[in-house]
Amino acid sequence: MTVPNPEATNRLAGLDAVLWAINNRHELDDLTLASANVDELLAELQRLHGFTDEQCKLIATSSARVLTRQYRDRIAAEREEVLKDLND
Repeated sequence: MTVPNPEATNRLAGLDAVLWAINNRHELDDLTLASANVDELLAELQRLHGFTDEQCKLIATSSARVLTRQYRDRIAAEREEVLKDLND
């Protein structure tokens, strides 16, 4: 059994968080609007979805560019590459 590459594992977690934000943008908008501040939003993301601090920060700092199809496709392709590297 091979030991996972920590850098690739962390990158995969980040990509998963960004893809979650893209695919669940309406839920994210609702959570954001209901939160009193960013700290409350981060805590709610952790409580509801089990995201790490790092993942929450990536989600909270995502800008409108994540909504473009080109960016989504790039992130999805990068995620597949990281998964491939982890499985090799």
